[in-house]
Amino acid sequence: MDTPLAGSQKKAERLIFTVIILFTIVTAIYFRFNNLHQSPAWYSDEGNHIDLAENWMQGKWQNYGILGAPYSQRPPLYMYTVAAAMRLFGVDIQVSRGVSACGNLICCLLAGWIAWKRQGRREGILTLWVAAAAPWIVTFGRLGLTYNLMAPFFLFSLMAIHEYCLKPSPGWLAASAIEAALAFSTDYLGILCGVTAGLVLLVKRPRSLFGFGTIFLAVLVVVFLPVLCVNAGVFFTDMRNLFVWGGGVQSSSSSLISILVNYVELLRRESWILIGLCGLFLLKDGSLRNILLTAVGLTLLMVTRAYTPVGVGLHYLMHLFPIFALGLAVFMLHAYEFIKRLMQKELTSLFSRLPRVVSPAATLLSAAIVFTPLVWMVLSSFAITTYNSNYIFTGNDDLRLLEVKPAENVRAFISAHVSPGDLVLGSPAILWGLPTMNRADFLAALAYIGQKPQNYITVDRQRYTNDISLEKAKFVILDPLAEEFAPLVLPGMDGFLLEIHKMPAVFTSGNITVYAGQEK
Repeated sequence: MDTPLAGSQKKAERLIFTVIILFTIVTAIYFRFNNLHQSPAWYSDEGNHIDLAENWMQGKWQNYGILGAPYSQRPPLYMYTVAAAMRLFGVDIQVSRGVSACGNLICCLLAGWIAWKRQGRREGILTLWVAAAAPWIVTFGRLGLTYNLMAPFFLFSLMAIHEYCLKPSPGWLAASAIEAALAFSTDYLGILCGVTAGLVLLVKRPRSLFGFGTIFLAVLVVVFLPVLCVNAGVFFTDMRNLFVWGGGVQSSSSSLISILVNYVELLRRESWILIGLCGLFLLKDGSLRNILLTAVGLTLLMVTRAYTPVGVGLHYLMHLFPIFALGLAVFMLHAYEFIKRLMQKELTSLFSRLPRVVSPAATLLSAAIVFTPLVWMVLSSFAITTYNSNYIFTGNDDLRLLEVKPAENVRAFISAHVSPGDLVLGSPAILWGLPTMNRADFLAALAYIGQKPQNYITVDRQRYTNDISLEKAKFVILDPLAEEFAPLVLPGMDGFLLEIHKMPAVFTSGNITVYAGQEK
């Protein structure tokens, strides 16, 4: 039976942990939602998703004047969610980012809860803190991309299949299958969640595979049904072509070379991911460790084969960031205990006459060595979210983000001079929400005249709902993405730019220029 003093100590301890957890959650919320419209600057892919969501609000499954979503290459759940949010709060990039930030926040809380339950209280709190404040997780978590919404489905499914293996119950099996299907319905990389869960069942409980697969397919049918009712043929064509193309694309002539080079480069440049991976190997729960490492390994295998997961490709790993946060927290605590033991040994010999000083001194010094990066994380994320100090996207990591103030000025000019039905060409990050739905990015406009990159799906001419050729454009918008990056990846873009520069420039703001097309 606890003494009154022991009971008071436990209450005080619970109160301290409660305050720490609440403060961490408030910090995470601030870092996800403060200044969301401005920071980071606008990323190209965000505009694609908003355009799809805008079309879905009108009952159409199309993107930039093309039936279906052949160049967006995403399943529909994220677009459903963004469209629903925009019906409530209006068409704005902040709404799309808000959906993503909510998904990222939920996944960070889930990672902390898993660490608390399976590793211990300290691991849970530190995981939550790292996930809340790490600048990479914060910055990417604020972008309006499908990976952020997929992340909580992905992680919860892995947790549920782990719980099912420990204590079989239909509820956990169904939860894992449902979440795996939702992950796949949000982004096609989510299929690796279902693959991981299937491998776990194959090894431990093969008789449950049929039930898992049945539920998984049933949820997919329910989620895909609205799009199938609009245009089933186009949807299945895009999905088939994507998987056929995705199975053949790789970043070099050899799959093995691609994997080795890209993986080594990832670990060289993103040392925090390397430490996170090391921490996952230190998890006490062997079953959880194997499940998480399998999911991470499969994702890295697929991404490093086809894309360079550093610089412009790091966002393909966004849904794994909370898992890396868990590993990072576990590694830091192991490092803290190891350094503390060394410090105590050394300080004992140095301060043999002051034995009471040894333990607190060793604790403070070890904490200063191991946990100082947490202070940097908080200050860094505060600078990013409060003062728009987006140093993450610089150098080789430059995503050519669109500066917000000039973009808003250009959008205001276009909105004041365009009518519904007028064609506007530009980069995706600036086209969303304009008064006209007849708009297209340069990838779609070039594909319309038969000049598309080889690694993109071929689209039948009949699927274009409008003539989106350069000659039909009322306005063409050029920003650094179009001027500097597009010519490197889009065949025919150099010729496009020559023609555009012959047009009269009618408005300029910052590094963005609007040209008047031939269509009046």
